[in-house]
Amino acid sequence: GQLLLFCCLGGLSASAVAATCTTVGGGNYVVPAGPRTIPRDAPVGSTVIPKIGNSPGYTMNCQGDRNQDRDAYVTFKVAVAPAPGYSDVYPTNLPGLGVKYHFSSNTPYGCGLPWDQGIPNANYTMVCHLPMGTTQTWVGGTSVEFIKTGPITAGSLTSIPSVTMSYALNNEPGTWSLTPMYAGGLTGSVSVPACTTPNVSVDMGKHKT
Repeated sequence: GQLLLFCCLGGLSASAVAATCTTVGGGNYVVPAGPRTIPRDAPVGSTVIPKIGNSPGYTMNCQGDRNQDRDAYVTFKVAVAPAPGYSDVYPTNLPGLGVKYHFSSNTPYGCGLPWDQGIPNANYTMVCHLPMGTTQTWVGGTSVEFIKTGPITAGSLTSIPSVTMSYALNNEPGTWSLTPMYAGGLTGSVSVPACTTPNVSVDMGKHKT
């Protein structure tokens, strides 16, 4: 009796989700920023460390429903709120230095992801259409750049907010986790040179002694 009940429950569980998505490559990226020197007078809001890409690309396979077309809603979620005054720049471990995430896909199956898409207000969801009985592969490129959000404190670069990935299906309750995009790791260091006063020559003119 117990074995029969287990088999029946297992059959119900397997058929409950008729479409699935799985990460098959990339993810859990740690950003290698290296040693960086940032001018003290760099304007607030300016890019102070240009884009740093990650490889291999983030690859996701989605298996369609056997009986009908489905939509998968794939969500990028940042672990913290944006830095004050920004909608898509997030704090790092160093005060005054924020990180901005960028995503794009040049594969035919792009899930409608715009080129150079950011993550506004800690969440972005793309819609992946899954035709009945097909397997779709999505490959996304990702990079980060660093923005000055205020006076920058020099020091070691150790962390950025993690970016998790999950998906839901239309007409299906529940949300399922994928491999995180960014693990939250960051390596490198930042130095901010002290202000210096330039040597200025001043013509004092001629005078009698």
